[in-house]
Amino acid sequence: MILVLGLFPAITASQGAQRSSEEGKLFDLLNEARRAKKLPVLRWNAKLAKSARQHTELMVAHNDLSHGFSGEPILRERVAAAGVRFSSVAENVALGATPEVIHNLLMKSPGHLANILDAASNEVGIAVIRRDKDLFAAQNFAHVVPDLDPLQQTALVGTLLQQEGYSVVSREQIGTYCDGDNGPALPGETQIFRFETADLSILPDQLRNKDLKQRFRTASVASCRQTPSKGITAYRMVVVLN
Repeated sequence: MILVLGLFPAITASQGAQRSSEEGKLFDLLNEARRAKKLPVLRWNAKLAKSARQHTELMVAHNDLSHGFSGEPILRERVAAAGVRFSSVAENVALGATPEVIHNLLMKSPGHLANILDAASNEVGIAVIRRDKDLFAAQNFAHVVPDLDPLQQTALVGTLLQQEGYSVVSREQIGTYCDGDNGPALPGETQIFRFETADLSILPDQLRNKDLKQRFRTASVASCRQTPSKGITAYRMVVVLN
């Protein structure tokens, strides 16, 4: 947290939902910093900006910089309440006269810099509220993941298995293997893999093992029940090789 002490006059009118020039400038500056480190740029997320704005309004009301106030939900709950599904989330807060001043302060703070340059993040929302000559700002970073239904999850993993050379076979009741080994009887040798991931664009290393692919030719996949956790998305999958 970057804290600038002082007394501030009454708050001016809160900015609307549309991205302000100050917010756009901070967004551009942090992506310039990421490009300089050969990192992917972050996409703007209006829902993350909404959660950032709600917190920024509280900072202004309290005349204080903080990552949490009494009675306020913690960061991941605030982001989830804004409708974001994510596997990780982080926040920067700062106060300065201009976006450039704020950005420079954040870049000089190891913890805030780590959030700006976190390779795991893919989206960001920023809120800036002007109070007289000063700007209160919050940046909400997240690795945002798609909210996929079980059929979509199964289809994605099935496609990856096919790319590894497996013949994907649809079998009834494969989902019963999610929580134990008492599933449908299959002919020959079988091997069961259960895994949890926030990224369904890549298979776990063990399912890409060359020896394993020589032993087994077919694969069946099912999506397992997810446990809701305040916006944090982790897909639970089971793959049965045969």
